[in-house]
Amino acid sequence: QVNTSEKRSDQSDTQTPIKWVAEDHVTATKLLDTSDHTAKVSPKLLCNKLISVAKSRGVKVSISKVVDVKKSDGHVTHLLLSNDPEYVPVDILIVAAGPWTTKFI
Repeated sequence: QVNTSEKRSDQSDTQTPIKWVAEDHVTATKLLDTSDHTAKVSPKLLCNKLISVAKSRGVKVSISKVVDVKKSDGHVTHLLLSNDPEYVPVDILIVAAGPWTTKFI
């Protein structure tokens, strides 16, 4: 469920619409918690920080388009990326496409 408005507990009942949610796609809304127990983050800043920490720990991060996938026993084993002519072996594949993830798996 998605709450299509933003409201802090210290604000009046006037709610500001969230512009990135198409209201005609929302079937139900529910306030999950108050701002006393939740936090907002900037997705771009959070992603950049997570990538930075991952790289500092030796993770190879490649932001690219997947051109082809090799599988073995139903598991992804190699990816062909648009910026690399060789298949890249994969131990763990993370698809982070938000609500569109199911279109990629």
